[in-house]
Amino acid sequence: MLIHVVKPGQTLWQISILYRVPIADIVRINELPNPNQLVIGQALVIPSEDNFYVVRTGDTLWRIAQQYGTTVQTILENNTIADPNNIYPGTVLYIPAIRHQVKRGETLWIISQRYGVSLQTLIQVN
Repeated sequence: MLIHVVKPGQTLWQISILYRVPIADIVRINELPNPNQLVIGQALVIPSEDNFYVVRTGDTLWRIAQQYGTTVQTILENNTIADPNNIYPGTVLYIPAIRHQVKRGETLWIISQRYGVSLQTLIQVN
């Protein structure tokens, strides 16, 4: 889950596009009585497992990818980056959470080993 603080002029549609989450999900989880009336400074829970990372001085896409257990290619595919060797502090990167579609014959133990997490952790987060 993420928290978004409403800024002047923002609409629920803009927020849903920013976080790639359906408007209906934001309305439901925040129990919004009137989705067309957001208040500046209002905190909204965004139901997403995805990450948004703000680039800091000295960051590289490789280091960021390692930190989030993803690849540089995944970050490039999900963000508009002209030159992967030149990222700027303050840039917000969308980093999708790792998702796995279970295949026939796979067990939770096999999946946990593939992603390097404990079986207990996999069970808890799912």
